[in-house]
Amino acid sequence: AGHRTIVAAVNADQLGLLRRDLGAGFFEGRYTIGQWFWETESFPVRFHHAFSWVDEVWAATTHMCDAFTAGAPTGLPVTHMPLPLLAPPVDHTLSRAALGLTDRFTFLFCFDMFSIIERKNPLAIVNAFRAAFRPNEGPALVIKTINGGARLAALEHLRWQCRDRDDITVIDGYLDTATSGALMAHADCYISLHRAEGLGLTMAEAMSLGKPVIATAYSGNMDFMTPETALLVPWSPVAVPSGAEPYDVGSVWADPDIGVAASLMQRVVADPELAARIAAAGQRDLAARFSPAVCGARMRQRLEQIWSTDVVEPGHVNPSAGRPVDRLEGGPRAR
Repeated sequence: AGHRTIVAAVNADQLGLLRRDLGAGFFEGRYTIGQWFWETESFPVRFHHAFSWVDEVWAATTHMCDAFTAGAPTGLPVTHMPLPLLAPPVDHTLSRAALGLTDRFTFLFCFDMFSIIERKNPLAIVNAFRAAFRPNEGPALVIKTINGGARLAALEHLRWQCRDRDDITVIDGYLDTATSGALMAHADCYISLHRAEGLGLTMAEAMSLGKPVIATAYSGNMDFMTPETALLVPWSPVAVPSGAEPYDVGSVWADPDIGVAASLMQRVVADPELAARIAAAGQRDLAARFSPAVCGARMRQRLEQIWSTDVVEPGHVNPSAGRPVDRLEGGPRAR
């Protein structure tokens, strides 16, 4: 009851449900910060009502910060507030064989079918792998999904596209966190040819585990990737098609270059020294810039600013606070 500030880690489209459950009175007299996620460059107008329920928005990446800033009303701070990017727990008792992996060089991609298959773009990875390697040439590709039963048509379409390749495996189903971590730890390279990411958590987890990562050079992951720390795939802007809800038709996301992705897949297999160098650089960079200590210090700095100067009275934003607040001392701002 004595807390002056609320950090609501609830997306804009769900914030109304939180207010309903807790009651509007819970938020009265408190500075409310919405910690939101969104993936495309355009934050839909249909969610803009949620700005009226917060005094500030925190965005974990500059990609999201830009999207929220473009839609926020004048005077509402939108703050770039990075989150710690850590390695997942790993069950070290599990062998490759126990996880269904062979001794082949293994590429891995993991995603949730609820996160929209058009955005996650696994078929681009399948096509890049096909272009890079002949059937059973050596490497293997594992695509790990969850919630395929709720998106059965999409899952079966993905499997159908891989039907003639014994070296491509699609696995659907939940694993506990440490088992998922073991799967990632045993993979040789993580790949994401996403069209858009708000953050790109699995890529960050793979980097934190010391894995080389091939990724679309676009959106949230570019806060923690550089040409020295990841194998980046160029892209072209394309319009979001119909059938990719909740993303607005005609908004923009990326079309990654399949040819370049295929070349990078070949390169990471052929040059283990390069792969190890990229992986080590990525692991060091994340540990240095996205540790709990670094991100926590940035958060503390912003909260102390709020408590000391930014708020005229709880629940009302001081227009002089400006937007976005994205260059706090001690925190990263990288594209």
